[in-house]
Amino acid sequence: LEGQTEAAIRDLESAGQIARDAAKAIIGAGDRLHPLSEKTLERRWAEGIPGDKPLYAHGYLLRSINYVVRKK
Repeated sequence: LEGQTEAAIRDLESAGQIARDAAKAIIGAGDRLHPLSEKTLERRWAEGIPGDKPLYAHGYLLRSINYVVRKK
């Protein structure tokens, strides 16, 4: 990578974006994750949390997914 730092950073940025977007897509769709248990669904309903998607109660996790490219 000597002399190709900019290309390496560009590729790492691209990889980070792809990984971030893929993780968000899987959580957002929810259909590729293990379904929630009845107990969890009942608790969500009791707390007024709509929906039955795993890992998506308030959307905090989904919004927190990001990536960082650090210089060595």
